[in-house]
Amino acid sequence: MLTKTCETTEKKSFMVRGSSTIKQDDGTTATVCTFSTGFDKVNGELPDSSIVSITQTVLNSKLYKENKTQCRADYTEFADYVDSIIDGTAEE
Repeated sequence: MLTKTCETTEKKSFMVRGSSTIKQDDGTTATVCTFSTGFDKVNGELPDSSIVSITQTVLNSKLYKENKTQCRADYTEFADYVDSIIDGTAEE
């Protein structure tokens, strides 16, 4: 006798991007570095086999050196935001 089952899963993909910008002396804003990550959640959960990593790209090394503290703070804020998405507590 054949036994049949059908399970429906919901897969949601996330691509998260951010940037660290600095207001320069001349009043213009410069993007110093960018951050990005991508991951999937299945049925609202991050699968156990998932690896989530954040890529940081420095676009202007001179400004990065001059504003390293701010760039690191922005990276931490971005990582916290990614964690809140994974935990399901992020405001969308």
